[in-house]
Amino acid sequence: MREADRSEWLDASRPQEPSRFRFAGCEIDVAKRSVERRGEPVEVEPRVFDVLVFLIEHRERVVSAEELLDALWGGAAVTPSSLSQAVYKARLAVGDDGERQCVIRTVHRRGFRFVAPVPSEIPEACETQADFVGRQLELQRLEAALRRVRHACGGLVTLVGEPGIGKTRLACEFSARVMASCAAGTHRIQCLEAFETAAYWPWCRLGRALASDRLRGVFERLARGKRAHLALVEPADAGATTGLPASGRPTESARLHLFESAVAALAGEAQRRPIVVVIDDLQWADLPSLAFLRFLAGCLPSLPILVVAAFREADLARDRERSRLLADAGRSAGAETLTLAALSRREIGRLAEARLGRPLMQETVAALQSLSSGNPRTLGELMAVVERPGGEALLPESPPLPRAPTGIGHNTKTHEIDEERIESLRILETE
Repeated sequence: MREADRSEWLDASRPQEPSRFRFAGCEIDVAKRSVERRGEPVEVEPRVFDVLVFLIEHRERVVSAEELLDALWGGAAVTPSSLSQAVYKARLAVGDDGERQCVIRTVHRRGFRFVAPVPSEIPEACETQADFVGRQLELQRLEAALRRVRHACGGLVTLVGEPGIGKTRLACEFSARVMASCAAGTHRIQCLEAFETAAYWPWCRLGRALASDRLRGVFERLARGKRAHLALVEPADAGATTGLPASGRPTESARLHLFESAVAALAGEAQRRPIVVVIDDLQWADLPSLAFLRFLAGCLPSLPILVVAAFREADLARDRERSRLLADAGRSAGAETLTLAALSRREIGRLAEARLGRPLMQETVAALQSLSSGNPRTLGELMAVVERPGGEALLPESPPLPRAPTGIGHNTKTHEIDEERIESLRILETE
């Protein structure tokens, strides 16, 4: 296929994607057909560049060798070694290799898959940013856990705290650092705000991300049945409500056998490269997923797998079963809990300066601390007021607000905060 034909094909087949992709310290500019690694330009052959772009834009699945050859070579007579050389050079261009496979993975007998997360798959906050302040102790403990994973000693780390305190931001910062270093394969899973989610949904997502048919198959077997999740977590009580025959749902021993199979599948993937799994909003996970997490947590100390899970304690306090499962997981060997506290006045000043591009008066920083109670999300709302002309002068005159009760009046999808704080912000903005 001629260069012009390849470019035309790429333009015609490309979904609505950004014109730039950033991943693992690399940046690809599709329009300029350029590749940079660690800020330095990398010379890439046209065909190799096309292989990279094709794999990135079809990263949700495995791409077969035949599909790549047909799409990029246009049916021309080429040997399999031509594709192998192109993939080899593509890996070199982005700092990858056939052993680590942290960017392009070879899936045996199936093809290739681009596995490094890119910004379109990660919330904007997940990119390492200069305005990330505080949480240094928590980051050090997460990085210490990562170092242990490299020596096949994994574990479970839970991040807890009130809504808006920065659990997701910390998890994203850690994920971005792991991805940039290529120290492990990193996979982020966002639990949905609904208890009716299909059983084992987060773990099925992980199986798809790992391109592991074995892992996905195990969880599909576990989830089989209209309300299998009830039968699997409370087998003694669920029979009357599931409407399933006894043979239609796994026994406790069968469930444990399938759990062991799932752990074995994960272990097989992790032997090739350590795995970091970041699960956000775990309070919304389905019960069977938490049951498997409890089982997996006991196995992690002997596996190169780190699970970082963020959740709201207050939401779980109203759900005894979920609380019990997570408490059991947290008591496993090697598990630790990081409780995020409010930002200090110094950290608030640094964060405000990073966002506004200028230092603030100490009175303003004190007012921000008083009004936000050190909650980063509320602080962001207040800084939107400060950014307005004359907004800084409003804050010192504002009375401090009492700290909002944990877990009340907050929705992470819309970034709402409790009504008392919202009303105070409205007063500030309209005065």
